[in-house]
Amino acid sequence: MPENWQNIRHGLSGGPLLVEGGLPVEQAINEGLWGTVLQAAPRTAIGITANQKILLVVVDGRIDSSAGLTLEELAYLMIELGSVQAVALDGGGSSEMWVKGQIVNTPSDKRERALGNGLVIIQQMPVYIDQQRAYFDVPPQVENGRTLVPMRKIFEQLGAEIAWDAEAKKVTATRESRLLS
Repeated sequence: MPENWQNIRHGLSGGPLLVEGGLPVEQAINEGLWGTVLQAAPRTAIGITANQKILLVVVDGRIDSSAGLTLEELAYLMIELGSVQAVALDGGGSSEMWVKGQIVNTPSDKRERALGNGLVIIQQMPVYIDQQRAYFDVPPQVENGRTLVPMRKIFEQLGAEIAWDAEAKKVTATRESRLLS
């Protein structure tokens, strides 16, 4: 990898490139795509706006209400939505988007399809314990300027034993003979 990429922690690959510097890019043929993949079809894409907002886009296709888009048309859609950089992701029958447990588009198969991969976005405030990211079943929240974090996960990650006294409605955490209640 190039030297200036040494601090990259996550990466996502897709193709073809659709938008660069806010302009459409005719990249599909240069990236080795040909034939029916260049025709109108269901599409997915990811882009970023000038103010760093991420756009995740799905376009239905091969159904009565939508033929889909060509890659060139997808590039112009991403620009219309505000992308300054955008790349196509998988397309065709696997173009499906879930939001909060529900499919929000009409897949061309008209049903959910088993997929070998996907892009999952989880919005959580990052919490680190001993330089390791902690993930919670209930996300941290900010209320009235205070950050509320599920303590069970933190105590468990620190090696503490957790106990709940239902009668007293009290939680205790014990680690190395130290007790917190």
